[in-house]
Amino acid sequence: MFVSRLWRLLTILCLLSGAGWAQLTYKTTSDTNFSGNPDGLAVADINRDGLPDVAVIADSTLSVMFNHGGGAFGSPHNTALPAGSGSLQMLAADMNNDGKIDLVIAQEQPMQVLVLLGNGDGTFRAPLVLSLVNQPHGIALGDFNRDGKIDLAVEECQTNTSNCDVAIFLGNGTGTFTPGSILPTAGAAALSHTMVAADLNKDGKIDLAAANLGGSSTAPTANFQVFFGNGDGTFRTPVTVAVPFTIPANSAAMPPTIVAGDFTGNAAPSIGIETGTICGGSACGQAEMNIFINNGAGGFTLKQTFSTSSNEGPDAWVAADLNNDRKIDLIRFSGNIRTGGVQTWLNNGSGFFTAVSNSFAGLEAAHLDIRDIDLDGRHDLISDAGGLGMSGAIMALNSNGTVNCPPPPSGAIHAKLCTPGSTTSSTTFTVKASGNSPVGIQRLELWVDGTKRAQILNDQLLTTLTLSAGTHTITIVAVDRYIGISKTTRTVNVQ
Repeated sequence: MFVSRLWRLLTILCLLSGAGWAQLTYKTTSDTNFSGNPDGLAVADINRDGLPDVAVIADSTLSVMFNHGGGAFGSPHNTALPAGSGSLQMLAADMNNDGKIDLVIAQEQPMQVLVLLGNGDGTFRAPLVLSLVNQPHGIALGDFNRDGKIDLAVEECQTNTSNCDVAIFLGNGTGTFTPGSILPTAGAAALSHTMVAADLNKDGKIDLAAANLGGSSTAPTANFQVFFGNGDGTFRTPVTVAVPFTIPANSAAMPPTIVAGDFTGNAAPSIGIETGTICGGSACGQAEMNIFINNGAGGFTLKQTFSTSSNEGPDAWVAADLNNDRKIDLIRFSGNIRTGGVQTWLNNGSGFFTAVSNSFAGLEAAHLDIRDIDLDGRHDLISDAGGLGMSGAIMALNSNGTVNCPPPPSGAIHAKLCTPGSTTSSTTFTVKASGNSPVGIQRLELWVDGTKRAQILNDQLLTTLTLSAGTHTITIVAVDRYIGISKTTRTVNVQ
């Protein structure tokens, strides 16, 4: 296994070359190797120059690579983390409202969360430390109490037990936190990708959803729980949704993983839960994805179940538009040598997914993010890959689909209206818009004459309007991933 994994690592670049037969194709434009295992990845415009940058963790070193445009990145700017620390997950956000991007890092060893306040130039102040009582399994950020300060949710578990919970920490606006409520969860949690924070019932308040493994070792069950937010930093009694789960003989159940995305275009995130086992049958592991469609009010119905792996248990997922059709697709990544580390499924718009090949299929990805790094209107892939004491930050440009509306720069929250112009030749016309911000856009809204007409949980919007002849005001609102909005307005003469 050691020889196989080492060979896999040494041939990453060969496996990343674009394949003409692939249904999704990406071109690698930057690859930076590091000494140390991949322990975290975040993509954000750290120096606020209008282009998203990349930060990775390799063992106890944090490295920031600035985006030079066209998919090219500069040499790493390194920051030492506490010696011997082991990181699990990293997120980027402005935690102290100074306009500079900070990093939030969950660590297994020791059990803590680090907040690195950024100086805006790729360097950071000494870490602020939030000590944890139990082992973190995942983190999420959001303004849970709507005070304009980013809060933190930590999925944590007692060591080697299924006694887990979600701990809420309310942000003070300085990079520090005040402990809030504790939300018990119904079972064991996987490491990372076990929790999402999003507005699941469209009431303007951030909710939390967590995937759990319950039952016993001989009769395991899977579920996810939705904690609807009250908007004041507290959450209601959870709604528990059972997930189908059967295991082969002689198998061991693994905790499920979770992903959220607007799979039906109703601006309410649906939920994907991957269940699975290890060491059963003829192969050591199997997994499958269960798609639950959100009815728009936070009610979930199972839509589809499909096999994802015959060689490993549940792993990590990202939901994003991969082929530029404004429908949210799915990408799965892992370090399994036999299944390939990156798999993709395209969404038909109703929440039904079909597997497609891609030119990243052979990559052993430990962490992955999706962002338009060259500002061409298509979502690119950024990976922190490898293992066995080595890793590589790899950036690959997306060449799939027709460009809709190239986005504005990412140095601040921006909204952009590509079409229509100031005059239309028809009462029915197409609206093309986009948005951008340092940490990414959560939602785009279309307003006509002061009334909201459409919205999409994406940074690209394409829709058709029919308006009466005359003068109308069209506004695009870009909503930041965490806090803040931007608007652009155009007066259009409809003919």
